[in-house]
Order: sequence, then structure tokens, then C-alpha cells
Amino acid sequence: MKTQLIDRYNKYFIEGKHNIIKEEEDSFHRLLYQWAIKDDAEKIKVETYFLSLIDGDPFNIGKFIRRFSSKFEPMIDYNALSKIINPTTLINKIDTYNSKAYSTPDEKAAIDFFVKAHSEFLKSSNETII
Repeated sequence: MKTQLIDRYNKYFIEGKHNIIKEEEDSFHRLLYQWAIKDDAEKIKVETYFLSLIDGDPFNIGKFIRRFSSKFEPMIDYNALSKIINPTTLINKIDTYNSKAYSTPDEKAAIDFFVKAHSEFLKSSNETII
């Protein structure tokens, strides 16, 4: 993403306190991804911004995770999602908000699958280290 575009996102969404999920409903996940992968400083900004959106409306958790899951089979793009937010941080938010983290059965299913995928990722990471 070009620096000018990222600067506009920072000004509009972060400084202007606009909700990217509501304003870019169909593409917010792609925009957040492109924004976050620019560099480590932007990833921190994006994660902090996204966490503020979660705390303002916990249903954003389900909306976010649902965008990284498949409608047709139980899978999740764990790698892409983790470029935007630390998965463990997201798990902690899911634990905090529980049933307030989703608003539809599809979002609940996506969250459940994400939790399972995260658990499997941690398990495989621990097996690799041993």
C-alpha cells in the first residue's frame, strides 16, 4: 500500500475515530491486512485501532473472524488474520466478551473454528520446540 494511502487511513480511521468495519463492510478485512503488513509500526497501530473497535462493539470480533473463514468448509486463513492482530490477544477478547463476540450463527461458527485453529497452532508450535 502506498504511504499516502496509509497516511489517509491513519487520519480518517484512527485520528477521525471512524469505524472501518461499518464504513467498509465488504472489504474492511482486506484493507486492514494491507495496512498492517506495511511495517511493524503500522501493524501496532492497526492492532491497537482494531482492539478499540472491539471494545466499542464486541460484535466486531465475529464480523472480523468471519471474513477470514470459509462459508463452504471449516477452515480459516489463520496466517492472514494473524498479520492484523495477535491471535492470543484475539482469544483473550473472545474470552472476555463470550456470547457478545458474535451476532450470527455463522460468526459463532467462525469464532469456534478460530479458537480450535489457534489451539492446534499452539500445540504444533510446542511440539516443534520440544
